[in-house]
Amino acid sequence: MKKLILFIIAGTFGIGAQAQDLILTNYSQNHGGDVSMGAIDAYVTIENHNVTDSLFVTAERTINDTASGHINLFCYGIACYPPSTSISPDPARIGPGGSDNTFKSQLLPNGNVGVSEVKYCFYDQSNITDSTCVRFIYDVLAVGIDDVATGATFSSPSPNPANNFTAFTYDLKGNTQNFNIEVYNMLGSIVKTVEIPEQRGALIINTSELETGIYFCSLVSEGKSYLTQKLLVTR
Repeated sequence: MKKLILFIIAGTFGIGAQAQDLILTNYSQNHGGDVSMGAIDAYVTIENHNVTDSLFVTAERTINDTASGHINLFCYGIACYPPSTSISPDPARIGPGGSDNTFKSQLLPNGNVGVSEVKYCFYDQSNITDSTCVRFIYDVLAVGIDDVATGATFSSPSPNPANNFTAFTYDLKGNTQNFNIEVYNMLGSIVKTVEIPEQRGALIINTSELETGIYFCSLVSEGKSYLTQKLLVTR
């Protein structure tokens, strides 16, 4: 059965000199599924890195590019909202140094194949420039097609954090398609593509030209992402 690839790319945005307190963690990335599923859920944890003050955090859907027949809604705090609601009417209180894991983005395929993209941003009501965003991409596939990359493995990068280079080990387990490693920045743009030359081995990636920040490295074949690892580049 094909996998439903949920590739999550998250970005944080701050304006001005104030510190960034809101951080997103625990992204859901790869979920199995198909059009037969009634609902496909994606989760993220919102953390308050301010150790002295509580934050009252609002969730807002800023992009909702859904495939024909797909419906998106979200739950946050103690309530779930209908598809017509894009801003949570009641902010969630997150205490100093605390976190909130009540957020859920839910896609209803309604039996329709297609790709839907949804972006949510979270911001402190008293300081809207302290915001952080996450982008969910749902690729809903038909039932009964074997997964191209069954059994393939793709290690976490090492070293991580990386400075000038990092390395991965991989095993394609006999899959004969062309595979690449694609590196994405926090905005979801591909910044580097590296071809995988053999069935198994180690691959070194030059990171010296990448800016300091968080990246996502995906094992990709025929335009589909199968396994994703998080990489931090520091200088």
